[in-house]
Amino acid sequence: MVFSLNRKSKWLITMILIITAPFIVFITPEIITFFLFHHEDSIALISYGKNFLMYGLSFLIIFIVIFTLYLIKRLILKVFIILIGLLLFFYINFIGIHYYAYLDENYIEYSPLLGESVHYDWNSIVKVFHELPTEQLQEKYIFELKNGQHLEILITDTLSQKVRNKIVEKMMTLEASYEEY
Repeated sequence: MVFSLNRKSKWLITMILIITAPFIVFITPEIITFFLFHHEDSIALISYGKNFLMYGLSFLIIFIVIFTLYLIKRLILKVFIILIGLLLFFYINFIGIHYYAYLDENYIEYSPLLGESVHYDWNSIVKVFHELPTEQLQEKYIFELKNGQHLEILITDTLSQKVRNKIVEKMMTLEASYEEY
């Protein structure tokens, strides 16, 4: 027996996706945070706004695939478009998931939007600059490392004051100089 959807069912599924996709885009970082980075040594996971752009783009691709499937009649072409759409959906979500800064009791992990994740030990930090937020600039920490590299971590507005205090407490335990401006 072949399962077939009529036109009303297809539009109903499309409308459900259109309505639920924005909610899924906004809860995806929280779900990923909980499953990948939630343990007792965790200080903070900072995910940036471009993640939402990537998640939104991946759902836009799904909507385009659904609309294209509606227009195309050939089965082999439909299967090909579904496969390409799913690959793009998962690839773009994968890129979005891997743009974060993670602060742990033992290390800092920074993963740029396009690039490899890098681990820095807290002991390798020699100086910390804390740029306070202004009307033009966002709050950020700049870590100067023993090897001369600098690591900038933007602090997003979504972090609670409790988490911000944990970050400052951790920095005060370092043997690094701390400057605030």
